[in-house]
Amino acid sequence: MTVIMLTSCNDNRQGQLEQTNRQRQAVEDSIQLGNMKYALTTIDSGLTAAKDSDMYYLWLCTKNKANYWGMDGKAMLATNKRISDYLKRNPDSTLIRQWVKAECLMSQSVFHTAIMGRPDSGLVYNAKALKAMRYLKGCDNNLVITLTNRAFFYKQYGQFDYSADAYLNALNAADSLHSSYHSRIAIMLGIASVYNAMQDLENANIWWKQLERELPKMKDRDKYIFYNDRGNYYYFAKDYPNAKRCFESAANITKGDPQKEWDYYTAQANLAEIYICLGDADKATKAVDEMETFCSKVGFDMLLYYADTERIKIALLRGDKAEAAKILAKARIDENMMLEQRLMRMKAEKSVYSITGQYAKAFNIQEDIQHIDDSIRAANIKMRMSANMLKYSHDKRIMQQQREIEKKEMASVIAWIICAVAIMGVALLTLIMIMRRRKQKIRDLIMRQKLVDQKMENVRNRISPHFIFNALNHEMLSQMKGQEVDFSQLTQLLRRGLDMAEHLHTSLADELQFIDYYVSIEGRKLGPKFQYVKDIAEGVDVANISLPTMTIQLFVENAIKHGLRRIVALPNVTPILTIKVQRKDNGVIIRVVDNGSGMDHISTNENTGMRTIRQTIQILNDHNHEKITFGIDNNPQPESGCTSWIYLPDNYKYEI
Repeated sequence: MTVIMLTSCNDNRQGQLEQTNRQRQAVEDSIQLGNMKYALTTIDSGLTAAKDSDMYYLWLCTKNKANYWGMDGKAMLATNKRISDYLKRNPDSTLIRQWVKAECLMSQSVFHTAIMGRPDSGLVYNAKALKAMRYLKGCDNNLVITLTNRAFFYKQYGQFDYSADAYLNALNAADSLHSSYHSRIAIMLGIASVYNAMQDLENANIWWKQLERELPKMKDRDKYIFYNDRGNYYYFAKDYPNAKRCFESAANITKGDPQKEWDYYTAQANLAEIYICLGDADKATKAVDEMETFCSKVGFDMLLYYADTERIKIALLRGDKAEAAKILAKARIDENMMLEQRLMRMKAEKSVYSITGQYAKAFNIQEDIQHIDDSIRAANIKMRMSANMLKYSHDKRIMQQQREIEKKEMASVIAWIICAVAIMGVALLTLIMIMRRRKQKIRDLIMRQKLVDQKMENVRNRISPHFIFNALNHEMLSQMKGQEVDFSQLTQLLRRGLDMAEHLHTSLADELQFIDYYVSIEGRKLGPKFQYVKDIAEGVDVANISLPTMTIQLFVENAIKHGLRRIVALPNVTPILTIKVQRKDNGVIIRVVDNGSGMDHISTNENTGMRTIRQTIQILNDHNHEKITFGIDNNPQPESGCTSWIYLPDNYKYEI
């Protein structure tokens, strides 16, 4: 995602706001370092020295951040209400009041998610906070925090694909805005935890190992998150001794610190589950007792719900089915509880019903469990695409480059491809049964592409599913009209795509041959006037020139889709697509030129294909002194259309 630099109106109070924000940033740094006494003293001084109501409530927003770090939910609720009431009484949008509004919305989003356990409400307030920040200047730190919060909220809501996308967006924003090391570490911890949540243990472990190397430089807060979530990784891997070690480390970091009670008792909750897995009912009971006492005092319903579930499991561990049934009958119920917690409760309920002979109830719950498990597996499949490019990354590249963010688009592309394949299958079965056998081969081919090698997904995501669907429809309509049907070009296109999917790069000769198949199919729709020209300069050996796979094909696809299709119906206009290959300096430049309608305000937005090119080239350029460059622009007047180009240096290496 491209970070939008936020603007504000010219205000004679800009200088005062900047000075106050520097003071508030120092306070927030102190809070994160655990120096709460200094932070609260400085906040009180700021409130006392505030010269007007706007500045007073800005400092009150800072105080609410201290309330959050102390997990004082009641104070957060009361402070949020005071700020909201003030904004309602004073709707005028002054500069400082805009800051107050944005930070109040941030606070409300955190309160609903972290304190109330309602991430759906948190996401609503988070979106409002991001919208409010569009009108502000200098809130880069808050922007990164809000983007990171959004990712966490999606994770709490069980939408792991959106969470991964949002974390990668936050990482890109942190790099673009040169955020602190601590901010990037927090985001990387979030990415690793998302892979934990979808139980993609292989990719999760890649991130955890990189984070382990950063452990000595982490603040205590980040160390706590590391040990707590690393413990979750071992829990999912069923490595309970290592999980116990991590959760104990998390508890030791926070034990005895009144500002970190929430963290301590969260670690105790996790330890309770591990003790159950290790068969130690006594230690599990002690951990649950400690955690439940604290949560009852502060009114944290989410962990109280979890405590009831753990007590049911402890009773089952001890073989006391009567006690388990008794606890279940009195257990807290919350339909809005997070998916993971509801699933744990349902599994405990099923066990109770099974051992007490209530088989019908056990069967019904098992069906619900199966439905949730299926949903989780479906989310995992969509997420695996986002993990694909991470295999090519190492710790320096992850922390310093933006390219990890752009992998978020792949998850959305997968959803569209699955949808398109399903529609194609239904259409083929409905329109003509004669095509059934051929349709099955295509569907089998696509399924093999998804299941056999994830690297194929990178290339297949670059071919528009609508293109394949429309090509098939075109041939079927031709057959229905009595015309000759020829699937050879489409078959060649798919076969070449499969071959090329095995490699990160290909020769220019193979790329141009693949484009020939593509253009031969698309050209039919452009009519007999369409002209396709390849202009290869003398002395250019296309067989010995390498480039990232399907780069030129994406240029050609954009030229046809966004340029030539718009002019095909115009009289006295001949759609022309030209590919020019020439030597330039110490390399080769390739241009794709069309005489279409050119780029307008819509088409100038970077699409998925261009983001994919940029992502791939960013990765490759890290390993080369001479860089690949590319671009797209309207042709110079009076010519119409666009030119896409890429420069390939000689002796470029494609090893990652």
